[in-house]
Amino acid sequence: MNSSHRTGLAGERIAARWLRRRGWRVLETNCRIWQDEIDIIAESPAGDTIAFIEVKSSGVHACRRLEDRVGSGKRSRLRRSAIRLCARFPNHFVRIDVMTICLKRWWFARVRHMKNVVQIQDS
Repeated sequence: MNSSHRTGLAGERIAARWLRRRGWRVLETNCRIWQDEIDIIAESPAGDTIAFIEVKSSGVHACRRLEDRVGSGKRSRLRRSAIRLCARFPNHFVRIDVMTICLKRWWFARVRHMKNVVQIQDS
């Protein structure tokens, strides 16, 4: 396992813990949809929203803007995966979020949760 893979796994664990502490219910992690993957599927504290969450983790020197982290190809794969999974949650509002985890030190991470970043259907 290389260091970028370890950073990614650490970021996903931090993101899931961050969500749980704020009342979210993590339903699934690393959900495979054909060749694609959604890092976290979570239900909001109110229980009315399902978020498909892409987690982007980086070390202190690699923290970059969201646009540089989730390009158009990744956005279309997230959209495609969300469309395939929407039927599992017929009574929920479904959205695609992105969480960035900047690992400053091994004991401290900066977490940013951006809601509804990728639109499921183009306007």
